[in-house]
Amino acid sequence: MSPSETSSMSGWLRTDRTLPAIESLRSALLEPVQAIAFWTAIGLPLVYVPMLATGAVWQNPVAVLAILVLNIVAFVVGHEHNLPESGRSQH
Repeated sequence: MSPSETSSMSGWLRTDRTLPAIESLRSALLEPVQAIAFWTAIGLPLVYVPMLATGAVWQNPVAVLAILVLNIVAFVVGHEHNLPESGRSQH
């Protein structure tokens, strides 16, 4: 067995077909996840306005913090949505 077929780190058997399949699955899921995150990051701030207007910000500070953290995560995950390939960073 050649070194390219096995991984000493994980102990899993890797074949030349496994990596393209994983890469294909990753690329198939990446766009929809980025799109959902992008639009969540756009729409989630609309939740802040009613919370401020009704005073829910002061009644539920943990919920507000959770929404804020979710918004930040959505911005980070969705920041490359719909960018041209030349503008995307290589991960």
